[in-house]
Amino acid sequence: MTATNLTTLLALADDGADVPTIAARVSLGEGRVYALLRKHRPDRARKPRKRTSELPAKVLGLRAAGVTDPVRIAFLLDVSRQYVYRILADNS
Repeated sequence: MTATNLTTLLALADDGADVPTIAARVSLGEGRVYALLRKHRPDRARKPRKRTSELPAKVLGLRAAGVTDPVRIAFLLDVSRQYVYRILADNS
């Protein structure tokens, strides 16, 4: 990796370009770009991960079905009460 490529990579990242675009521009693999960004820009903003769990829908479904006690919902789904309270707070 040349200093010019590193400078270009960091400039593109600072301008908000996504990793596939940066990788194509500097002719590196995406994994290498991620590694360099972790090293040189450790505090850069990350894209939030999409939530994939079915539990929030189950919690809300039980609530809609008439189970109003969060402790009971936590017991039925085998999750913590704090998790149920957080889901209910986020969706009220």
